[in-house]
Order: sequence, then structure tokens, then C-alpha cells
Amino acid sequence: MFGAYGKASISNANGKIGVRNDTVSLSAKGVCDVLVGSDQAGIQYKDGLGVAAKAKASVLSGRATAEFEFFGWQVEFGVSGDLLSVGAEAMIGFFPNEGLDVKCNVGAGLFGGGCVFRVKPNQ
Repeated sequence: MFGAYGKASISNANGKIGVRNDTVSLSAKGVCDVLVGSDQAGIQYKDGLGVAAKAKASVLSGRATAEFEFFGWQVEFGVSGDLLSVGAEAMIGFFPNEGLDVKCNVGAGLFGGGCVFRVKPNQ
């Protein structure tokens, strides 16, 4: 990473539940942060290329995603939401070992929201 990154939160909780066999898996994941502040700016170039910019603070931040795996390829997509938030986040990158990673989030006032999308190739 060429740039800066920081994150602080008072409390963090996350969980995941799902089903799996040798060929396919499906799961749901949730993440929650309380009193969170984060910043990031720069270019990530190790094992791929990504660009990120973020400056965000919120009282309560959460993310809910669905993940599925098909013949080793893992896909994750979901939404994020913030309560009493200000700031924005944008990131896109492709990393051969990690796959495609796209995030966006905007908050201004009482509510904020965004999206998450990731695709990881068969390892």
C-alpha cells in the first residue's frame, strides 16, 4: 500500500452462518462496529493493483453480506449501513491471489449506506 490507513472502533462484533459441501457453499455474514472512525488513501500495488479513498466516521456501522462458492470460486456481495455518519468510501482493485474487490459507501447525517462486492478465484 502506498498511502495511509487507519481505523478505530470502541466495539466490534461479527458472525457467519452457512452450509457447504465439496462443490458449493452458501453463507451469510454480519459485521457491526460501534463508534468507528476510519481513513484510507492510496494505491495498493502488491500482487495486483487497487485504488482506495476513505474518510468516514459513524456512531454505528454494519455490513450484511451473502457469500457463495462454486467450484472454488468465492463470490461475496452485500450492503453496508451507518447511523449518524459522515464521510465517503470508494475502493476498486484486482489482485490475482485475492480477486476483484469493489466497495462504496456514503454517509451524511442520520443515515449512510453502501455496497460490497468481491470475487475470489479458485486457489
